[in-house]
Amino acid sequence: MGRRLLRINVDETAICLFQGGARGNVFLKKSECCTQHAPLAQRRTYLTHVAFICDDVGMQPHLPQYIIAGTRALSVVDLAAAQAAVPSNVVIVRQARAWNTGALMVRIVRDLRRRLADHLHALQPILLMDTAKIHLTKAVFAECSALGIYVVIVPPKLTWLLQPLDTDGFAQFKAAVRAAHQDARIRAAATGEVVGARCLIMCVCAAIRDVLNRRQWAVVFDRDGYGASQSRLGRRVRMQLELPVAPVLGATRPGNAGLQQCFPARTTVHSALIWRALDAAALPVMPAHVLPAPPALRRSLRLRGLAPPALIPPSGAAASSA
Repeated sequence: MGRRLLRINVDETAICLFQGGARGNVFLKKSECCTQHAPLAQRRTYLTHVAFICDDVGMQPHLPQYIIAGTRALSVVDLAAAQAAVPSNVVIVRQARAWNTGALMVRIVRDLRRRLADHLHALQPILLMDTAKIHLTKAVFAECSALGIYVVIVPPKLTWLLQPLDTDGFAQFKAAVRAAHQDARIRAAATGEVVGARCLIMCVCAAIRDVLNRRQWAVVFDRDGYGASQSRLGRRVRMQLELPVAPVLGATRPGNAGLQQCFPARTTVHSALIWRALDAAALPVMPAHVLPAPPALRRSLRLRGLAPPALIPPSGAAASSA
């Protein structure tokens, strides 16, 4: 039997150390001040969460979740204590700046493949990434190619419409982080504990458990245009693209001109690395979902007189084995 496709989306989001300032009702005595006193440094300090979601509820808890903290925000002692307390798929990285980098992205891709290794006999991972520069390095594409991970690029300026984590994930996730942090602050007020980066990391883990790990993301992938041959394309996407019905597309590989349209202008496209994983696939793949290029990209290509591409495995890799 062939393998089925596992759709995965990765993206970064910043999480402020100061989780106050949200809208809501405040109940105080007239003599009490309703101002939240937070140092400027706290309001300007952020963690970065490199989040993963996939279309398989059973596989979701196996995906890595990276939390990146700066050295000033998280001490070595707190790092050790936090890493010992978080779930096994959560990795905390302490570095000079709380930003993801190209080198760290390579490490993250390796970790993703390692965590999926026991399931690769039945699954073929497809990684959806936006066009952040750290995602488009030659080293990242080479690593994905070497590890047999297919890559689909969400075109620039369209993540708000076409990237699952942006359309349906991060808003609910951050609301859960704020709620968990508020509960932690209430408990800390009674015990005198310090609510810092270590506490915020535990709140992020709670949000990962309650939001990322429990949602049926397959529906979101379909709705954003990455499955079911676009038959389940969401109303929001169709309305934004002025499509009365879901489009009917072929399953063909785009040429270099079409592939270039997925990337920002003046970006070097490593097309050989993008297709190498498909060409070198050791096992035939039975696709559970067709993955064409996002609808807005197709519309843009049509306006330029180019053939609409479909970023999916070629027909040889898409056939099932007997």
